[in-house]
This record gives sequence, structure tokens and C-alpha cells, in this order.
Amino acid sequence: MSLRKAEQELDKTEKKYHESTKDVELARQSCDAEMCKSCDQMQTMELDRINEMEKFIQTYTNSIQKLSETMNQVTQELYSIRITPQDDIITEGKLNVQTTETEILLYDIYAENDHNAMSQERRILSLMHWIQMLKQDIEVQRRSKDGIENLQGFCKQNEKFSTSVNPSEIFVNRESVRLLQCLYEGSLYKIELIYNQIKHLPEPRYEHSQRFAKSYTDKGIPTTFLRIPFQPLSQNPPSTMGYLARTMPIVAAPAMMQQPAPPPPYSTHKPAPIGWAINEAPNDHPTQDNRSAAPTPPYPVLPNVMTASTDSYRQQQAVKHVKVLHAYDARHDDELTIRPGDIIVLIERRSDNWFKGNLHGNIGLFPGNFVQEL
Repeated sequence: MSLRKAEQELDKTEKKYHESTKDVELARQSCDAEMCKSCDQMQTMELDRINEMEKFIQTYTNSIQKLSETMNQVTQELYSIRITPQDDIITEGKLNVQTTETEILLYDIYAENDHNAMSQERRILSLMHWIQMLKQDIEVQRRSKDGIENLQGFCKQNEKFSTSVNPSEIFVNRESVRLLQCLYEGSLYKIELIYNQIKHLPEPRYEHSQRFAKSYTDKGIPTTFLRIPFQPLSQNPPSTMGYLARTMPIVAAPAMMQQPAPPPPYSTHKPAPIGWAINEAPNDHPTQDNRSAAPTPPYPVLPNVMTASTDSYRQQQAVKHVKVLHAYDARHDDELTIRPGDIIVLIERRSDNWFKGNLHGNIGLFPGNFVQEL
């Protein structure tokens, strides 16, 4: 009985195997047919690609041929042109009636912008400091100009002495002093304009008051220019820029403008003074702001510490970065809250050991001994 049952199972298995083998063959035939169709399509696409490439090459060849003909014609026309530089320069000079201008980059100080974080008292003190410093610079340039004019007059009266002096060098020095004086006078005018507006004083006068131009960076930082009529720095232009560099006047700063010795760091037992250092009055009210305890001197008398030279101030403007070592919470609106690890763009290093910097777009003051330079 079991043998018969086994024979039946074997018969079923053989039939199933027979059907499966037939199905595999049919699937293989179907796959071959699809592969043949795909090959025919690929062959057709390749023929189309070759035909399109042939058309493109023909079009490209025709374009190159036309371009070559055009370039040949242009070359012949260029060869036929007669160039006369002298006549061209004269013609251009007659047509160009625009007045040439000299563009002088003026001082743009922090206190001018009323959007910057700064108390009114310290803003006024900073403006007064710059006004006095620029007036001293203007006086230096006036004395230099008088000295150059006296030398020029002496050379005209003494022919023997004039042979040892180059008149062109005298002219260059005089014009350079004039441009420096324009720089200081233009900067003084716009700073006095802000100061007089704060103090409700009449607007100052300046002959070039209508020649100012201002532009802004993408961060809103202003740049002010003074555009005045151009005057060449020499009657006969020098052959090299080195000549101009050698003839630029070097005027030393007067004794009153020399940078004073830096003050010692402020004591950690009391708040550090902010702003320009003034004779500090005793603080009878510890809870009040010590930064405004000192009386404001009348204009234009300023403390000696505010008469530092422009060169020392420019050195403070070098862009540097500092890293915060100790945390500090801002106590006033014009201060920064800093945390260890913060990287601050250093804007100003103050003589009272307080720094001014930019942290994440916020500008303010912070203790200089809480950071380390990078």
C-alpha cells in the first residue's frame, strides 16, 4: 500500500517538474525576444546619434568657416587703421570737460554715529578730544606751509642758494601739506558739526562743505570722502613713485601731543572708570555710576590724557581678536556681557584698561584684564 502511494507521489512530482521546465524555457524565449527588441532600439538610437553628430559637425564647420572669414576681414581692417597717439590725446582732452577731483578719505570716529553705544557725556568728551587734536594738526600744517613758502621766497631772492634746491621738490612738499591740511580741516568741520548740534550752537563754516560724500559697508560702517579740485603734486610729474615718496614732508608731532605713559590697571576693589580719564572725584555714593562722577571740563579745555597723537590713536584701531577668560555681566547699556571662550573683535584699547569690541554684532565695553589677545 505504501509502495503504491509512493509511485503516485513520484508521478505528481515528475509532472510538476515537466511543467516547470516548460515554463523556464518559455521565460527564456520571452527574455531573448525582449533583448532582441532592446538591441534593435539601441541600434536605432545609435544611428540617430551618429546622424545628429554629423549634422552638428557640419554646422560647426560652417560656423568656423564664416568666423574665419569675419576674423580675416577684421584683421585687414585693423591693419588699415593708422594710430596717432598725440592726436588722440589732444582730441580726448578737448572732449573731456569734466573737472578732475581729488578724493580724500576723512576721519570717521565712533562718537559721530549717534547709533553707537555711548553715553552723551562721553560722546561730547570724545568729540572735544578730536576737535582739539585736529586743530593742533591744522596748526602744524600751517606752520609747515609758512616754512615752505619762506624757503621758496628765499630761493627766489638768492640765486646761488636756489641752485642747491630743487624747485619741484618744494612744490611737492607745499601741495602735500595743503592736502593734509584739507584732510584735517574737512574732518574737523564734520566733527564740529555734530558737536554744535548736540550743544545747540551755530553750524560751523567750511569752504568745501558741499563737497562731502559718504558710503557704507555691508555692515553699515560709514566712510566719508572729501572731493576737492585736483591739483598735480608737481609742475613736472616725477618719473617714479619713489620720487614722490622721498619728497613727502615728515612733520613730527609737537611735544604736547606725545603719547603719555600708560596708567596702571584699575583696582579690582572698585568699578573701573569708563571713558576719557579725568581727575577722579571721590565717590560718596557707592551705588552710583563712578564713570560720570568727574566734572565735565568746559570746551575747549581738555585733560592732558586726551591730547594723545593721531598716530597713537590709529595704532589702537588695528583689528585684532581677543578671547574671554573670565565671565562679566554688563552693568550699563554700553557694556557687553561676556563668557569664557567668547571671541571678540577688538575695536579700541582704552587707556583706563577697558576695551571696546564687537561680539556677535553687538558693540560695547568690557574689562581688558578679563581677556587674552589671540
